Amino acid sequence: MLFFTLQTSPFKLLFLGSPSGLFIFYALIVVFYVAPKVSAQQVGQIGVTMINRSAGTPLAGHPVSLTVHQTEGEAAQQVGTGTTGATGKYLFTGLPADGGHYVVETRYGGIPYMTGHIDLNAGALQHEAELNVFDATTEDADILLNALHLVIDVQQTVLNVTEILVFRNNGARAYAGGGLKLGVPSGSFQLQPMSEGLERTDQGLSYTQPIPPGDAQVVYAYSMDRATISERLTKPIDYPVGRVQVLISPSGQQVEAVNLNNEGVRQIGEKSYLLLSNASGLQRGMSIGVVFPSAMTLQDMMKWAMVALIALMTVGGVLMGRRAAPAEETPVSTIERQMTDAEKEQYASILQDMADLDEQRDTGTLTDKAYRQRRNRLKNRAIRLCIEEREDE
Repeated sequence: MLFFTLQTSPFKLLFLGSPSGLFIFYALIVVFYVAPKVSAQQVGQIGVTMINRSAGTPLAGHPVSLTVHQTEGEAAQQVGTGTTGATGKYLFTGLPADGGHYVVETRYGGIPYMTGHIDLNAGALQHEAELNVFDATTEDADILLNALHLVIDVQQTVLNVTEILVFRNNGARAYAGGGLKLGVPSGSFQLQPMSEGLERTDQGLSYTQPIPPGDAQVVYAYSMDRATISERLTKPIDYPVGRVQVLISPSGQQVEAVNLNNEGVRQIGEKSYLLLSNASGLQRGMSIGVVFPSAMTLQDMMKWAMVALIALMTVGGVLMGRRAAPAEETPVSTIERQMTDAEKEQYASILQDMADLDEQRDTGTLTDKAYRQRRNRLKNRAIRLCIEEREDE
């Protein structure tokens, strides 16, 4: 029987010549010399210090937790819990440094608090975070509107309004009352809350999310019928506001403003807006207002277009009568009396198409060249319809 000793670094193998022994031998060769080396995954740690900012002292003996997620759309997973020590500190250790987003969380006074994203990687294996909490209050005396923004999209018969409110808590405690009461203009409909914590009420909206010291943004939208509000939008001021901006599109609107200054047309991104503003501030109970020019409805357009065309055709009829008919002949009948119901519908459709073109041009969705070409075609159709009516007499 073959017997020999194989000595090679980093191991010694006493080998008996057999098939199974050969298999073990070659397997070890692969493990030590062929397979790539896999380094151990690096780990890091996150230290957190909790501070009660209302009292200005560390928060000892309070529970904290740590969550992690890899992408924004991924649900966070809890990877650690603990309790702060006498100095308000706690250390999370043994954390994979794989680029995950860690967040330290806690609840204090029934209000959730959390840090921003903390990333651990090969270049940053240790991180110190501070988590501030506040005592709670139900008083809203320190709550004000730092900024109020209204974005108004003007349609022929409707105003579509988006309100962006930036609240500021100037106090030292987190507001956790029954909710901030937000009124909406009278006559509004299709109210759409767009921020978490907004609830509909009989008077408008209530924002129920706690507001720690600092800023909080609230967004909602609604529509208003222009005829119902007599072309006047009035926005009540529910909390003292430091700055107001109203952006109106299309920017060519001729409006009257109440408690607002006309700042002219401003370009924001690819759209232009008429900007109204108030930088001096407004108190609770005051209001801002915007008065729009009367919107001409389809019936109004038909009425005045008919009057103009009747006058034009009447004058034309008189002139032609002087040239080709005795003075005692019956004058040419008016267009309104001669049109059949089908022709009136066709004429109304042309007017509506012209109004739609005007709106497309005002909103910037139609070039001036295309606008002129299409409008001229519609105008010629209307003229031909009128001429045919008169020749049928």
